[in-house]
Amino acid sequence: DDTVWKHVYHQRRKTGVFQFTAEGARKFCENAKPTTIEELAALTAIYRPGPLRANVHKKYVKDKANAENIKYAHPIIKEILGTTFGHVTFQEQFMLLAQKLGGFSPAESDKLRKTLVKKSLDTMGKKGDEREAARKKFVTGAKEINGVPESVSQELWERIEFFSVYGFNKSHAAAYALIAYQTAWIKCNHPEEFFASMMTVEYNNNEKLSIFVEDLKKNNISILPPCINNSSYSFIIQKLNNSPLSIRYSLSALKNIG
Repeated sequence: DDTVWKHVYHQRRKTGVFQFTAEGARKFCENAKPTTIEELAALTAIYRPGPLRANVHKKYVKDKANAENIKYAHPIIKEILGTTFGHVTFQEQFMLLAQKLGGFSPAESDKLRKTLVKKSLDTMGKKGDEREAARKKFVTGAKEINGVPESVSQELWERIEFFSVYGFNKSHAAAYALIAYQTAWIKCNHPEEFFASMMTVEYNNNEKLSIFVEDLKKNNISILPPCINNSSYSFIIQKLNNSPLSIRYSLSALKNIG
């Protein structure tokens, strides 16, 4: 639904949308302008403390805007990293790079994932040895199997190692992205139902209720005052005469009543 991408993710209309309620996440989303669930999953994976400290979100936005100018050192690298504009964003990506570029078996690439991602003080020495062995296998395999210069595979390995500090698996990110899109779709196509439900969930949080009321105004939806005859425990949808659908304020949200 193009309307969802345009009005929710490309503009500042993300109040209550899963994963994109924080101001920084909203700004990142507006700059990145996602148009697919996969791009939304990438944003979900990138907008986390580790990538943010490394300014990955800014680099991602810049590279997406200049996607046609990105140069990939090998077709396999483009095949795997093309959808994230050259950025190693998901654990599954570096596992595929290990398999297709470095000659790792699926089992070896999964072991690589565990070696790179799982870190603890009591295993640092052992993991260091395992990492070095994996690096040599990756660089050697890329050269012997695919003719990739060692300088290229070494640079790619360093990016993979850097990514492993904050690695996120794609299955997790995709699930988050799907829920985020579904909430955005409901907000875009059924705004009254969306606001009534969200405000009912946050009935005892005056700060969030105020934010929702402001967003209602921006969406030209009226908020009706509490009424002993017409209000309910929840925020409900009501239609008065020939007026558009409105949200009736909940009795439970009133101080010393709810």
